Order: sequence, then structure tokens, then C-alpha cells
Amino acid sequence: MWINPVLINQFLLLFALAAIYLGFAGFLGSLLYHFRKRFNWGLQVMMLSLTALIFAGIAWLPGWSGQLMRIQLGIVFFVVLVFSMRPVRRPMWIWSTSSAFRYLSLTLVLVVLWSLSGVLTPPKLIIAPLAALAALLSWQRSHAGRDEPTRSTLQAQAPQAGTPHGSREV
Repeated sequence: MWINPVLINQFLLLFALAAIYLGFAGFLGSLLYHFRKRFNWGLQVMMLSLTALIFAGIAWLPGWSGQLMRIQLGIVFFVVLVFSMRPVRRPMWIWSTSSAFRYLSLTLVLVVLWSLSGVLTPPKLIIAPLAALAALLSWQRSHAGRDEPTRSTLQAQAPQAGTPHGSREV
């Protein structure tokens, strides 16, 4: 069975770009979540408008079909909305820093696979080792042990009633 290398290259490019879009959408949603706590509604509307303009401008890059572009933008705006609201019913690991670094490293692996597939041009040969190094460092950082607190660690750190300064009696 013969596999078309151009088709594989385009397939990997599509998935790598989609993963980059979704990661960027999650990052912007997380920024909006933190801005919501600190800033007024006017600045939040400005950030949402800027997000919409960035994604609308990127989506009209050559090579995206109209239907695929609409699907991608719909998913991206859904991810921005979910990450900006951070529903309590979702698992806490979704919002952790280590999950973000794991996602980044897997996205960079897709970039490496794309750059090594198809015709090897000089820019692709430069991108491949840099993306591989960034993926390795990101994966290592995701297992470094520093992470955002979860509900259980926040409850464990909360002061207990009847004990001074939250110290626990043994």
C-alpha cells in the first residue's frame, strides 16, 4: 500500500496548527480569568475584542477552507470561554501548570513530526531540533513538581478552627 507523503505532511500540519490554536486559546482564556478578578468590565471587553481580532486575522491565512475555518474558530472561542470561566465541575488538573506544559510539549512534538515529514527544506530543518528541544524542556518542566494548588491542598493549608495561625494539634 502506497502512502502519499504530501498527504501525511498536510495532515500533520493541520493537527499541529489546530493544537497551536487551541493552546493559544486556552492561554488567552486563562488570562481573561485572571483579568476578570483584577480589572473592570471595559478592559475585559477590550481583551475579548482583541482575542476575536487575533483569531479572525489568523484564521484567514491561506490554505484554510471556509468550513474548516468556521469549525476551528467555533472551537477556539469555546475553549477561550471555558478557560475564562473555569467551571468548578471540571477536574482541577485541567487548570494546572503541569497540564499546560504537557500540552505544549505534545504540540511541539506534532511540529517536529510535521517538520520532518515531506520535503526537508532548510527552514524545516531548523525548526525540527528547536521544537524538539523545547518539547523536551517543556515535558521536563511539567514533571518538576511545582504546580498550582488544588482544592485539597488549599483545604489542607486553611487555618483550622480553634488552633492559632492554622497550626494543627498533634
